[in-house]
Amino acid sequence: MNCRGCDPGIVGEDARVPEEFLHVLLAIAAVGANIIYGIWTSRAAREPRALAFALVLYAGVVVVGLAEYTPTLRRQIAALDANGPESPVYRRLAARGTVLGIVLAVLVVLIVFLTVTKPALWG
Repeated sequence: MNCRGCDPGIVGEDARVPEEFLHVLLAIAAVGANIIYGIWTSRAAREPRALAFALVLYAGVVVVGLAEYTPTLRRQIAALDANGPESPVYRRLAARGTVLGIVLAVLVVLIVFLTVTKPALWG
């Protein structure tokens, strides 16, 4: 059998077992997510304000990630390549990246909290 990426010690049907396993695993995940979509939608309807607030936070995470964290990381990599890890520019950018990373992580944890618990917000 001539199979690219297959183990030469495995022949016949067994050569495709890893690919088939991955395919079935991904299919289960996709079908499972679609089957329970109705359940999640009905649960979301119970407290739409919590989910709306979570979506606003999610948009904030995207904006901060794209507008602040990504450029900081690019500049940090450039400073590391140009001046090394001991340079003041690199250290300043590393500190900024750490602060931004913590802010993003806290926002993501808050989003998960809001979407899982769906607390009553604002009355």
